[in-house]
Amino acid sequence: PRVDPHRYFLDGGEDYELVLVGEREKIEQLRASSDAPLTVVGEIVEDPACRVCLLDANGKEFDFGPAGWDHMRAAPSERRA
Repeated sequence: PRVDPHRYFLDGGEDYELVLVGEREKIEQLRASSDAPLTVVGEIVEDPACRVCLLDANGKEFDFGPAGWDHMRAAPSERRA
């Protein structure tokens, strides 16, 4: 079966970059004091109406639902029938 490519970058199991969360002032200080590239990709806001979504190339919302590795799920050999 063909796998949706979004699955690879959303929950493929690899870590590609670090994500930092902090006050804008602290992030800017870090940017100014580091030679490493640092890209601001968003902002955390206190707004119950605000939500995160991913849009495909046509502007349609991509429903990625829960996925990824479940560390608490029993291995197939340990599951009860």
